[in-house]
Amino acid sequence: MKKYRCALIVDDDPVSCFLNERVLRLSNLAETSYQANNGVEALGFLDSHCNGDRNSCPDVIFLDLKMPVMDGFEFLEHFEKRKSSFGDNIEIIILTSSTNSADLLRAKNHNVKGYLNKPITAQGVQSLLEK
Repeated sequence: MKKYRCALIVDDDPVSCFLNERVLRLSNLAETSYQANNGVEALGFLDSHCNGDRNSCPDVIFLDLKMPVMDGFEFLEHFEKRKSSFGDNIEIIILTSSTNSADLLRAKNHNVKGYLNKPITAQGVQSLLEK
């Protein structure tokens, strides 16, 4: 089973963050996980953890789409412009509770590993890892 070294959960809902972090930890899918409440915080985290020592940079970002300040789509646009400064090996997995097909179509315009419904499950993450 593949395991991430470091995961970043970007979601404004503290309950979702707690549940997602717990699933990652209990299922042994990530050694370490961090949280950001919105896209601005996530970019700040990447700026501080991906410069110099790439070992503290996340392997995967679990990204909610609907957040205040900077939503998931805005984050994706900023991330893609600056991806080379963060490293090319960061995978992004969209977390969504949306049933809006327009959201999923819009997300497909970005380079993401996959899409999971919230809250994540160990089986859902593992199925994406095996692709």
